[in-house]
Amino acid sequence: DFVITVLKGGNYQLNGEAISAQELEENLRVVGKMSDAFPVEVHTFGDVKVDKFEKVKELINKHLKSKVTVVVKDTIEPKLEVAAALNMDMVGRLEDKLVLQGIGSSDAWPQIIERKNVVVGLPLTLSDDTDLPTDATSFYQAGVPILSAFTGSHSDYHTPRDTPEKLNYPDAARIAKLMGLVAADLSKMETKPKYVRQESKPKKAVRGGVRAYLGTVPSYGDDVVGVKLSGTTAGAPADTAGVKGGDIIVELAGQNIENIYDYTAAIDGLKIGQETTIAVMRGDQRLEMKITPQSRQ
Repeated sequence: DFVITVLKGGNYQLNGEAISAQELEENLRVVGKMSDAFPVEVHTFGDVKVDKFEKVKELINKHLKSKVTVVVKDTIEPKLEVAAALNMDMVGRLEDKLVLQGIGSSDAWPQIIERKNVVVGLPLTLSDDTDLPTDATSFYQAGVPILSAFTGSHSDYHTPRDTPEKLNYPDAARIAKLMGLVAADLSKMETKPKYVRQESKPKKAVRGGVRAYLGTVPSYGDDVVGVKLSGTTAGAPADTAGVKGGDIIVELAGQNIENIYDYTAAIDGLKIGQETTIAVMRGDQRLEMKITPQSRQ
């Protein structure tokens, strides 16, 4: 059966899919040659211009003649809404965990994720954070629940060293499967996930220009005060200073560091080539080291 919907502005749908007038006519021509009797429903709306609807009737009469049953329905045009924004930003280098961020944007996420990950079996870390340095944040700020998948930063990030052979293709496919299952679940829900507004974390003002480079690799998804590192880039200022993977940065250049935003702002205040101090927690021990920022090569 064909269900043709005439939308405002002269646009059309065929069985729920957008279609041009030319494509619609071709479909009608083909079925007219194949079938002696082919049922067609024409849906329209009260404020659609009459000539747009008459054009569809002309096409039906031209190609199907008396072989068609036309049912005209005066319906309400559906209101298109975004139920949620799913984001996969840097998911090709899974090592020990997949971080799912934005959990705090809706109370529906934990149950959906738990149910769908039974099928996939990925090691997960769930993060409530909704103020993310990625595309999903603009959706969240517009009142849309978000779910962002992230396999973590690494020493090759944003460098030419991030080459194809370093990608974890099998686990990238598993991540895509998980997000696909979540999307399928959302499509079957009678109501969209409830949006939850989170209180934004304070950010310090940053300056423009070239940012200093330390070569630290943050470990996202850890519930700590400060910035936990998964490692440092060999030969970079942090490595030379003695900073190690597992350290938690708590102070940089006299600035207290409680989160990634404090850390980014502190880096933006550094001067390239000018020595400063960095303090980390290594286990229960606080260590202070001298560090000289460089420019990114």
